[in-house]
Amino acid sequence: MRTLFDYARLVFISPELLAIAIVVVFFAYFPEPFEFLTRQLASDVKWGLGAAALPLGMLGACYKIGTELLSPQGKRLLLLDWPDYPYLTRRVVFTLVACFFGFILVVSGLYLVAKYKLAIGTMLIAAGVSSSAAALATIALAKWRARELLRE
Repeated sequence: MRTLFDYARLVFISPELLAIAIVVVFFAYFPEPFEFLTRQLASDVKWGLGAAALPLGMLGACYKIGTELLSPQGKRLLLLDWPDYPYLTRRVVFTLVACFFGFILVVSGLYLVAKYKLAIGTMLIAAGVSSSAAALATIALAKWRARELLRE
């Protein structure tokens, strides 16, 4: 039961979902900036390709930080005996999935902007980049917290 609750908390109460929700609410109340960016992206798709590279870069950074966190050496070997270590493992895997999902959102948004010139495409691009950034921030904070706890 505790594991099921942890999975639900990972998905529904996460900074990544909050980042997407903030972008969607901002789009609902202030669509003008998104419409302006849509016109700019539609005229030159290179910016959109750069935006697509952001979640992939963040995915690589999350993988590097997550590998350091889950493959402890030295004093960090204590983490392997920690009772909540499986939760940490799930969190690291979730950040990787969130970054990949952010990439999918950006690519979908690019398609909508390039093909149909829809402002919702720009909103998807912003949501994908912001959710990937939230995932990277989450895993970085977990690494910092582990260093604090282990007094490194």
